[in-house]
Amino acid sequence: MASRILVQNRRVIEGLQMKFLDDKNPVMPLFLFRSKESVSDWEVTADEKFGGKSRGSFRYDPSIDAAVFEGELSLDPGYSMKKSGFVSINAPHFDPPIDLEDYDALRLKVKGDGRIWVANIKQENRAPFQLFQSSCIIPANQWTDVTLPFRNFLLTWRGMVDADQMPFDATLVERVGLLMAHRKEGPFRLAIKEIAAVNTKELQKEKRYNLI
Repeated sequence: MASRILVQNRRVIEGLQMKFLDDKNPVMPLFLFRSKESVSDWEVTADEKFGGKSRGSFRYDPSIDAAVFEGELSLDPGYSMKKSGFVSINAPHFDPPIDLEDYDALRLKVKGDGRIWVANIKQENRAPFQLFQSSCIIPANQWTDVTLPFRNFLLTWRGMVDADQMPFDATLVERVGLLMAHRKEGPFRLAIKEIAAVNTKELQKEKRYNLI
């Protein structure tokens, strides 16, 4: 009798899990890097565009089944810059902008180099150089999930924190990207398997359900 009740309870729990997953997926993949085509529309921008000496590339590496953002950072100032030392990659524009209101963070599946990296989010109706940014240190030589809560993104203008901060509006996401701006000359490398929007609270619920 007790064993039948346990089986029935287990089925009820499994049913609730399936309903939870059907109602709201706590992970929304934005970019999966599994082919050459997955990186073809991304844009690489470096200070060399303004006379600096930093350079970078973004490519798919089939040996690790991931994209690789790598290059060389130089702090030599360009002819039209007071400061240099940046390289960025930017995704194609979402047209129309995507609504991430059901999510509270950006998650990166990455293998880094121990440097400081910056995630960029461009919000619709913002000036071209106005971005929401959040920084993190990505461990070297190991695959890891890096979660960046939206609440930690700060409004910036040309890389400087904007004095007039405004809350991030997740309903108007136009573009995402990554920036190498660690003030240290030399090579950099970041391997990326996935960029996703996640609902951290729902993920925690799912983990608790799976432990039952």
